[in-house]
Amino acid sequence: MELAERFGTPLIVTDEARVRENFRAYKEAFSAFKEEVADVEDVEIYYAVKANWSLAILRILATEGSGADVVSDF
Repeated sequence: MELAERFGTPLIVTDEARVRENFRAYKEAFSAFKEEVADVEDVEIYYAVKANWSLAILRILATEGSGADVVSDF
């Protein structure tokens, strides 16, 4: 409750270390798969921004090398 009172609601609390750990594990898993497929040069991971558009998470993932999968009506 203290965080909600301090920052307001809705409030998204993010564990930066966990986000980084999960991204790295995901990339490592696909990189291992890449070694079995001859035509793939590199693995690129794109985060679905439409799933969660938290700027904090997007900044963390950008520093990890993630791209962004976005949708626009325009």
